[in-house]
Amino acid sequence: METTIKKGILEREKAQEALMVSKLKKELELEQMAYKQQRNTRKKQMRDMISENANAQFLARVAEQKEREEDERIQREIMKKLEEQQNKEANNSKALSKKKQYFVDKMATDVFDKIEMRQRNEEEMIKKYTEEKNMRERIEEQRKLRKQRQELNDMREVLNRQMKDK
Repeated sequence: METTIKKGILEREKAQEALMVSKLKKELELEQMAYKQQRNTRKKQMRDMISENANAQFLARVAEQKEREEDERIQREIMKKLEEQQNKEANNSKALSKKKQYFVDKMATDVFDKIEMRQRNEEEMIKKYTEEKNMRERIEEQRKLRKQRQELNDMREVLNRQMKDK
């Protein structure tokens, strides 16, 4: 039952992580789409400016540089988000491993405690049985001793009567 609970928890955590990853992907796609729209708008504006401006080559280089810088910035942000997600997953995995190890250690301790308890119970039962056996043997020896004494007394009486009769 505990394993099914753990599996359920793991599945829930995996589902949550998958949901989070899909949300991040959607956010990134939306950002990329917005960026593409923004970039397309910028390109159009640049073209218009280049056609109006005599210094078209300079403006084109500036626009390309900005676009490269923007692309690099977005790639850095994406990498940062992915690293954060990976770190979070690694931390979750470590925490889960610690929980599993704690559970295994607790189960092992419980098993050893049960084994020790059984051994103590067996030893107590053996001790009790031995004591009872010794007690029965003493009682039997005492009974035999009384019987021997009784027989001895009976023989004395018989001998004493015989002596009197003579």
